[in-house]
Amino acid sequence: MRQNAQTIVEVGLRSLFIGESGFISNDKVPTRMARAELEIKRVIKGTFSEKEAVAIGFMYPPGPYRELALMAMFYGAGDDVDTFELELRRAEVADDVGFYPLNSCMYYKFPDIVEEHTGSKDNPPRPFPE
Repeated sequence: MRQNAQTIVEVGLRSLFIGESGFISNDKVPTRMARAELEIKRVIKGTFSEKEAVAIGFMYPPGPYRELALMAMFYGAGDDVDTFELELRRAEVADDVGFYPLNSCMYYKFPDIVEEHTGSKDNPPRPFPE
């Protein structure tokens, strides 16, 4: 998945909010959303000039939500446990309007302690096969 990603950044997760999105649905579709405020530490692959980004996603798979919750708690701890690698793939809504969705993230790599605790080290929850 890493080789297919265009932009990969190392980030710290300053905050994570999970709550109602305000969307109204007659179906049994989850309307809760996650909002992740990211602090860009460095660009690993591709180009990204911003120092901050916000990624959002609906609370249904795929999405690394258990891992993100732990990363929000580790923010500022240091010792290489408070940053992780994340693909930022811009989704276009209209001309010059877009966002970074968490649900279509093809690549992410969390610290070993987070992957061991969530079980994703042995069974990576990647959304699509390579």
